[in-house]
Amino acid sequence: MIMRVTLLQSPVSCNVYTPAVLAQAMVRALGDGPDARWLEPCVGKGAFLRALARQRVDVGRIVGLDLCRSSEPTDIHAVVRRGIDFLRWAASTTERFDRVVANPPYIALSKVPRPIQNAALSVRTPDGMAIALSGNCWNAFLCASLGLLNEGGSIAFVLPAAFDYANYARSLRAKLPTLFGRLEVHRCRTPIFDSVEEGSIVLLAHGFRVPRTAAFRREYETLDALVRGLGRPSQPTRRTSKPDDLSAKSTGVRLGDVMTIGLGAVTGDASYFLMTDGERRRHALPKSAVVPVLSKSKHIRSASISLERWAELLSAGERVWLFRPLPSVVSQTAVQQYLELTEADGGCRRNAYKIRNRSPWYVTPLPPRPDGFLSGMSQSGPWICLNRMEGLSATNTLYTVRFRKRLSQDEQCAWALMLLTSEVRRQLPSVIREYALGLAKLEPGDLSQLRLPTPRGVGAMPRIYRSAVESLLAGDASRACSIADRHVVHGP
Repeated sequence: MIMRVTLLQSPVSCNVYTPAVLAQAMVRALGDGPDARWLEPCVGKGAFLRALARQRVDVGRIVGLDLCRSSEPTDIHAVVRRGIDFLRWAASTTERFDRVVANPPYIALSKVPRPIQNAALSVRTPDGMAIALSGNCWNAFLCASLGLLNEGGSIAFVLPAAFDYANYARSLRAKLPTLFGRLEVHRCRTPIFDSVEEGSIVLLAHGFRVPRTAAFRREYETLDALVRGLGRPSQPTRRTSKPDDLSAKSTGVRLGDVMTIGLGAVTGDASYFLMTDGERRRHALPKSAVVPVLSKSKHIRSASISLERWAELLSAGERVWLFRPLPSVVSQTAVQQYLELTEADGGCRRNAYKIRNRSPWYVTPLPPRPDGFLSGMSQSGPWICLNRMEGLSATNTLYTVRFRKRLSQDEQCAWALMLLTSEVRRQLPSVIREYALGLAKLEPGDLSQLRLPTPRGVGAMPRIYRSAVESLLAGDASRACSIADRHVVHGP
């Protein structure tokens, strides 16, 4: 069941669809206590109030607030106060709570009415800093909620993917693990709201201002998997220490002067546009209606990707077809039927931002022909899977690499090998961005600033590069680095 939650009633509004199963899972994960007081700061249509009622939490222990003055049927499940700006209320109330559960508004502060904006800018982050105008309402709601939490209290918030990377949320990411005894970040990679393009995060924290015992992070492919994950014990997040930053000693050529790194294709609705060969056949779509792509980091597990290797992925049932019909086949019956599918039958979410703003909506823009592919979240560090297949592209779970000059295969392998050298590996701590709970990621702009040693030889490079990458993927990074240094930096 999908429930509509109106998060903000103003000239700029944010309406999202909150799955009831998610609200129920979050309430269960928080747990109740005999005298626990609950706060829902942005009630809307009442998804969380309904979930609390199902858990038989006493109405008198639940306070719900919402800016909208119109009552809703779910208001009977709590003491609901409507027509209240939560951010202003939070600054003056003396009430305190043991549980806070919310799906706050995802609206840039620069776009909300001035009274709400002023209230948000008066909120302080946990380290005492003012909320910035460049921030977002969800950030202000979370920070304000922390100020209303009793010692030992718990929170559960649905947050956008921006929690992981937005500069305005940096202090929250750094401070939250120190404020709770147990902190969990549950990330769904696919969108769980129709109007939100990226995946979402459920932030679950227990034991406000008690000694820290654990911090966890999990990632899921689907909402159902996330809901299941909220209900089972987690394992500690592995944290690694960073070596000293030696980038200041680096010389050589800037990576961005040798190659460009960009995002793969953004479909706007991966479940519709990406398909297996079995799905293509089931819809009777001709091959001229699809293009070959790589859509996961696990698809690049070798020094290069060829037609034969891509065909293996296809045979294994991987989603490596991208629906992108040529004009000449759009009128074919099977293609028309696929285009006209309703969302209920697996059709496209045409109201998604990326889709509704392109014409025609079903033609996903592709990056220029990639010379290679790279994952920004590889546990082995950055390395390039060179493209040896005509017409192959990638979706935005991967980065695409394109050399600025036309190079031979030997030359491409030589430059790719440079990423595995000790010189580059020493620079990585200065460019790796650590997001919530230790998630490490390399952004294209940061990668472009790496300094690559200049190859001294290019003979037999495909064989050498293949050996280095095989060592890297087998977990022997030191051998991969040794191969790179021996055969390139220090000559053959």
